[in-house]
Amino acid sequence: MKDRFDLEESLMKVEQISEDLNLIAKMFCDRVVKVTEDEMFNVLIGMSELHKYRCEEVFSIFENMISTGQFTNERKYQVKTSSEQGESDE
Repeated sequence: MKDRFDLEESLMKVEQISEDLNLIAKMFCDRVVKVTEDEMFNVLIGMSELHKYRCEEVFSIFENMISTGQFTNERKYQVKTSSEQGESDE
């Protein structure tokens, strides 16, 4: 069963697109032999598809977490206020 840690990991992968685009831009600008429009277009299409798959993974994990009741109104771990902590220590 997927959990919040899987969701977090999946969300971090979605952010990878920013680093990928920076690398691609640097590579295209710094090359001695410039890429053609067709080559650039193919790379961007591939990145777009990869980003789409990463987003689908995020939604799949999220939907799984909802269907298995991992999001509820009750918190397993409630933060106690300082006055509540003092009362429980007495």
